[in-house]
Amino acid sequence: MKRIESILERIRKHFGVFTDKELCEKWGIPYGTLDTWKNRDNIPTKRLDLLSKNEGISLEYLLTGKEPDVNEHKNMIKTYSDDIVTINFYHDTTAAAGYGCINGDELPEPLEISRSFLSNILGLKVFKNLDIIGVQGDSMEPFISNGEYVIVERTDEARNNEIVIANVNGEVYVKRLLRDPFQKWVKLISTNKSYEDIMLKDDELQYINIIGVVRAKFRPF
Repeated sequence: MKRIESILERIRKHFGVFTDKELCEKWGIPYGTLDTWKNRDNIPTKRLDLLSKNEGISLEYLLTGKEPDVNEHKNMIKTYSDDIVTINFYHDTTAAAGYGCINGDELPEPLEISRSFLSNILGLKVFKNLDIIGVQGDSMEPFISNGEYVIVERTDEARNNEIVIANVNGEVYVKRLLRDPFQKWVKLISTNKSYEDIMLKDDELQYINIIGVVRAKFRPF
């Protein structure tokens, strides 16, 4: 067995998944990235280090399979206040409120932000699996404007009428979700009526992947 397969098996066990597709969705990485790592038999150390910090997994365990002792694990989880929330900030990754935007495989910067600030100021109610990305375009105005940032909960379990980040055939959009599981269609709706909605049905549904749900927004000054 290749070394990378042993590492990936431990990561799958942590996330409680079995397939590479499920792993990519939980980890928040493109499938093509994982495929490249497997071909090279190597996962970048920065990626493993970030996973270790975000998920509270021992880096030594990921690399070697050696379980940390209880005291080491407690120290690793967090020695600072429980009020701190870690959010991945993608400096150069954007979702298009317009006609779509190709995004690269960017390594995020982990930000540590006060839970009380996120809750009281931004109205956040979830504090796990959070990313910050920028928005380009005006198709979601007045709800989201060009140049604003959104805080996204990384999940594929979106409900109707929620604002989602969706990857459609390689292009990443921020849109309102509407779907009919019985008639088997999905519509990504623009709040700016100058833009057409994106309709996918039947075989086209294989090209859409819900990356996450928008939970808050803010504008930098």
